[in-house]
Amino acid sequence: MKKGFTLVEVLIVVVIIAILASLIVPRMLMQTGKAQAAEALQIVGTITRALQRQYDFHGSFELPNGSIQTIAGIGLTSGDWTDLAGC
Repeated sequence: MKKGFTLVEVLIVVVIIAILASLIVPRMLMQTGKAQAAEALQIVGTITRALQRQYDFHGSFELPNGSIQTIAGIGLTSGDWTDLAGC
């Protein structure tokens, strides 16, 4: 008796694995997209709550010193915001 698998048996196993992978991969990608969308909604909610607290406490969206700092560290004064509103 010969030990091992024939070429046809190996090809059948490879085809079965490929079919299973083609069924699983799109579902995994869809779940990844849903997770990213959920994370984005959570971040937007956090920003919304922070802005609402800022407005409730100060009566405006400006910081107490009159400027708003961005992540890059560029300061915008209230005059800059009125200029941006006209865009």
